[in-house]
Amino acid sequence: PPSPPPPSPSPPLPSPPPPLAPCDNAGAPIPTGLFLDIAQSNLTCNNLGGLGPDTDCAHSEIRYSGIGVDYFDGMQAPIELDLVVTNLSHYKPKSSARNGRNADASGMPLKGGFGQVNLVADEAVLLQWQFVLAGTHTAPPPFFSSGYSIFYYDLDVGAENRLTEVITLCESRAPGHNITTIADACRDQNQPAPCLNTSVQVELFEIEARLAQFDEADNAVCNIAFATERGTGADNAWTPSQILKPVADMDEFEKAAARKYINVTFFEGPGHFTVAYSLTASANPGSSGRNFQYSVLGIGTDIFPQYPCPPPSPPP
Repeated sequence: PPSPPPPSPSPPLPSPPPPLAPCDNAGAPIPTGLFLDIAQSNLTCNNLGGLGPDTDCAHSEIRYSGIGVDYFDGMQAPIELDLVVTNLSHYKPKSSARNGRNADASGMPLKGGFGQVNLVADEAVLLQWQFVLAGTHTAPPPFFSSGYSIFYYDLDVGAENRLTEVITLCESRAPGHNITTIADACRDQNQPAPCLNTSVQVELFEIEARLAQFDEADNAVCNIAFATERGTGADNAWTPSQILKPVADMDEFEKAAARKYINVTFFEGPGHFTVAYSLTASANPGSSGRNFQYSVLGIGTDIFPQYPCPPPSPPP
């Protein structure tokens, strides 16, 4: 007998439904981690070492109120933060009126985007930076939910190597901190040539004799950063946004300023740290000083939740 016809091929399986597109109004971004910004804070006490200019302040400190927020994972209650700067050693400014914040582009005092501490020539001071819960002196948890960076700007030297600005940080707790410059930013961010080199020299050394000053354990590793390029008040930027951007977007003034900063990144986000400022002698003792300028940047991020659109309403 003839063979039966071959069976018909099975019909193809239906295609899976396409994934639901996210709604256009999926929701507002959710901040996570630590956000910090001196420019957006309020200078509510300016009395470092009890030397004013805000001598009515109840504490011998510089306080930047509302400097930031730690949002953690975005799901738990955030904490609002102030930054309090105090001196742990003898402090002698050339002019305490210059403390707190720099002037803005129009020359208006205390309206710029940098924090600032003034120091007279041939002096040094050890400062503690302490983040506290807003409006208190209560320390937050020992480490924040993400790291942060401190930027120190305009590291200058004067004629004949006088008035050289030096910054020293010591750290023994792993993973500690890392210091980078504009040259590192050029390389790490693959910025196109020609980029910039730095005028700040950074060296590593171990320290034991001065550990009590730095409140650290034995054999701390220290970074010392010192200026190598001459500068004056006329070459100072007035806000971090002039410097913390791609080199290709900078004008020549901004490029010159960017060569003189260092970025200190604390990977674990400690609630406090210490830093030493020092300034070499001037030609005439006591006649000159410099402003140490800084800003902060938290390594927080926004997440954007994506929700599928609800199914269409059934027809009437």
